[in-house]
Amino acid sequence: MKTGFPGWMRVGVSALATCVSLTLCPLVVGADSASRSSDVVETPPLQALTFKDCDICPEMVVIPGDDFMMGSFDSERHWAKTQSSTPNTFDEEAPVHRVSVPSFALGKYEVTYEEFIAFVADTRHAWAGNCIALVKSINSDAFVWKSVRTVVWRDALSRQDARSPAVCVSWEDARSYVGWLSQRTGQDYRLPSEAEWEYAARGGTQSARYWGNDWSNRDACRFANANDATSMRENGFESRSFGCDDGYARAAPVGTFRTNAFGLHDMLGNAEEWVEDCLIENYKGAPTDGSAWVSDWCTLRVVRGGAWVSGPRSLRSAARLTSAPRDRLVYTGFRVAKTLSP
Repeated sequence: MKTGFPGWMRVGVSALATCVSLTLCPLVVGADSASRSSDVVETPPLQALTFKDCDICPEMVVIPGDDFMMGSFDSERHWAKTQSSTPNTFDEEAPVHRVSVPSFALGKYEVTYEEFIAFVADTRHAWAGNCIALVKSINSDAFVWKSVRTVVWRDALSRQDARSPAVCVSWEDARSYVGWLSQRTGQDYRLPSEAEWEYAARGGTQSARYWGNDWSNRDACRFANANDATSMRENGFESRSFGCDDGYARAAPVGTFRTNAFGLHDMLGNAEEWVEDCLIENYKGAPTDGSAWVSDWCTLRVVRGGAWVSGPRSLRSAARLTSAPRDRLVYTGFRVAKTLSP
């Protein structure tokens, strides 16, 4: 028995159903048409300014401030519908709106297991509870999604490469980590806002992915760790995959794949990333200053970027997913942001 993507764990931001993603958006800001040809852009990264505030702190990249168009155009959402096995309008990604993002710093990589475990050891953080993981069925060699007890998933993660992204991390865990980092350094570390995250992921593009409008779904393996030939073969996924092979069935060490133009690795794929924002149905009334959209009644938080389980519809700069703040999943992690002094 094969396993599909665990849609029961994911809630679409608008329809409160599985939120899938897409793979194409026009290259010209404001346009609402798209060519079906693959137009991978081999753009070298900018000479990024990087820094670390301490030995065990994440390496940070200074992201220059600018305006950008947030969300996906009609053509992109239409394409996403053709890639989805569940009804979804993708209206959570609309309307497209201009956002002015001030300069800030963002982690060059997803927070690694090595970095996160240093926090756990220093604070005695209760990194406990269950995690939704992909494990072998007791009745066959097939993999199934299962809520696994702490002693099992913690032991499994401890055998990962130290540079693998920290996963099975809840939004609350991630917030505790950035609080510890702020206290340790005296700097303003935090989770990025959803607007900051999308602006950074796009790297100056308006295409669905920062490497271009990849309609063929065959170019991702140079840029991202996604659901591809290896993960389909080794994990038994039945969901749509990319027509290439990146060599990783699960998470890869951070920095394995090419950067975007801002010099950021794994903004799409490898591990999904928590942001600060609450789940809001769509972008009507959304902040336009790059700040997070939060409320007192927030029960769900937004996750961005897709992961090694993600197919073409979910691996896009505009794609939005969500989870409860205490959820832990084996493909969800985070990266940190830092407010820069004026």
